[in-house]
Amino acid sequence: MTAQPQPLSIIIIGAGIGGLATALGLLAENHTVLILEKSKFANEVGAALALPSNLTNPLSKLCLNPDDFGANREDFRTFYTKDGHLMFEQDLRSVPARLVHRVDFHEALRVAAVNRGAEIRLGSQVMSVEPEAGTVTISSGEVFTADAIIGADGIHSVVRKHVVPDAPEPSPFLRSMFRMLIPCARLSAASPETRAFLDPPGKMSIFTSDDGRRTVCYPCRENTVMNVGALFPTTWVREYDTVEEIKEHMIRIFADFHPSPRALLAAAEDPSLWILYDLPALETWSCGRTAIMGDAAHPTLPFAAQGGAQALEDAVTLAVVLRKGTRADQVQDRLRLFHEIRRERCKWIQDFARGADQSTPENPGVPPTIDPAEFFEKVHRHDACAFAEQKLEEYLRAKGEQLS
Repeated sequence: MTAQPQPLSIIIIGAGIGGLATALGLLAENHTVLILEKSKFANEVGAALALPSNLTNPLSKLCLNPDDFGANREDFRTFYTKDGHLMFEQDLRSVPARLVHRVDFHEALRVAAVNRGAEIRLGSQVMSVEPEAGTVTISSGEVFTADAIIGADGIHSVVRKHVVPDAPEPSPFLRSMFRMLIPCARLSAASPETRAFLDPPGKMSIFTSDDGRRTVCYPCRENTVMNVGALFPTTWVREYDTVEEIKEHMIRIFADFHPSPRALLAAAEDPSLWILYDLPALETWSCGRTAIMGDAAHPTLPFAAQGGAQALEDAVTLAVVLRKGTRADQVQDRLRLFHEIRRERCKWIQDFARGADQSTPENPGVPPTIDPAEFFEKVHRHDACAFAEQKLEEYLRAKGEQLS
C-alpha cells in the first residue's frame, strides 16, 4: 500500500493580506504554516479596500464571509468632471462587490489564520533566503527550513531579490495620492456638500480632471467611515513636516475642483501621503522551492481597484497547485505552474491599471484602448479557483497523472 505524502512545511514571509490569505488556503490543504512578519502589528493602519465580484469564489474557498468583518456593498459608482458635471453612473446592485476597511479585513484574516493553525512570528526581519535549499535567515541569526517558501512581503520585497536577482527596483509612478479616512457622522454634520456623498449608501464618487488629478471616495465599515483618495502628479510632492502641511497642500492642489470634493478634503483631520510604485512584469516568480506573490511579484496600481483582489487570487491558486498530497519533490514544478497560471492575467491587469491613469472623460477609469464591457467580463467574471483547478488538471494529464 502506497504511503500518503506528509503535509508540506511552508514558510510565508509577510503577514499582510496576501500572506495571511495564502496561509488560510494552505492550511485548508493540511500543510503546516509558519509566517514570518517583520513588524509587531502594534499600530496596524490602512485605508479601505475593494472586494470586487471576482473574489466571490476565492473568499468562499477561504471560508471568509464579508459580513463578518464589516464590509458593505458597493451599489453605485458615479463619475463627475472636476467641475461637478455628471458623466455617468454605474448601477452595481446586481454585482456582489464589497468595500471593506483594510484593518478590519486584515484582522479577520489574522484571527482565522491563527485559529486554523498558523504560527505567526512577529519581529522577524528576513535577511536572506536560499531559494533552492528552502532556507530563511532572520535578523536574530535563526535559520528556518521548509519544503516551500512564499514571499508575500510587498512592493519592496526582500524575497524578490533572491528569486529574481536581476529584477529592477520599484520606481515611483507618475501619480501619488493623499489618503484619509473620515467618519461618516462628521460628513453628515459638516455641510450639505459632504452629506451628498452619503446618499445613497454604498456609493463610490469620482471627480476627475483632464490633467490626471482625481478624487475618489467610498464608504466602508458598514457605511460608517468614508475612505478618500486624492490623486495628483508625483512631481508636485513636497517634504511635509506636519499633517497640517499635507492638508494645506492638498487643498491647494484641488482648489479648482467642485465645492463638494473640496469640502470633503477640508473635512479630513489626518491625511497622509501615499507614493505609488510601479514594477515591470517579471520573467519568473519562482526559483527552486521559493515563489513570490501579490505585490512582491506583480504590484498593481490602484486605478483598477484590483491590487488586493489579485493577491487573494494568488492565494487560492497556490492552495490549488500545492493541494493536499503534494510531495516535497513536486514543489519546484508546482511553483513554476503557479506562475504559468497567473502571469498572463496579472500582467493584463497591471497594464490596464497603468492605462487607466490615462483614461478619457468619456470613459473615466478605463484606458482608451479597452472596452468597459471587455474589462468587466475579463476581470470581474473570472473564477480564479476554477481556472487554477482546470490548469492543474491539464498539467497532471500531460504528465500522465490524475487529479486526486
